[in-house]
Amino acid sequence: MHKDIPTSKVFYRPIEAAIRWAGLLRYLPMILATIASPRFLPPSLNCPRWNECRLYSERIYDGILNGELPYGQNGITLNDPKILQAPDLTVRHVDLKRWMRTHYPEHRPGFLFSRGERMAHPFITMETGQAILVERLPFRPHWSMPGARCGNCRSSTTSCSSSPPCCWRPSNARSASAQR
Repeated sequence: MHKDIPTSKVFYRPIEAAIRWAGLLRYLPMILATIASPRFLPPSLNCPRWNECRLYSERIYDGILNGELPYGQNGITLNDPKILQAPDLTVRHVDLKRWMRTHYPEHRPGFLFSRGERMAHPFITMETGQAILVERLPFRPHWSMPGARCGNCRSSTTSCSSSPPCCWRPSNARSASAQR
């Protein structure tokens, strides 16, 4: 597809990384030829998703300026403030990937992450896990609820001799849930 432009590289100029992050790799030559400064991008450009590209570029520079993303020159990490305006300012692939995993875990662009890494869920927090369980709670059969009683024999559902308990029938599903 892109014979002359590799998808992944060992290091990227911030604008190159932003272009790849926005999925605009096929526009790379046109964008680079159009912009005057890779640090200060024009507000509009005849290119789809240009606003995303600008946002991603700003995020990368923000990470660099705040010491979250190591940077250097021509792929050599230097973290020297003198090179922040240099046209050959670069970030290494591994540093960019680590930074993105930490600060933008929901973003998994193909130039940094393998297909398997993009498919895997970045993380499930305790709050997310609890929310999933709460959402599933109404779908649990009532006899599995602690302290539930069988509607026919009135014994606790854990001691009811039927399995599932004798009150659980599709026709009784609504009335059983109403008893909870």
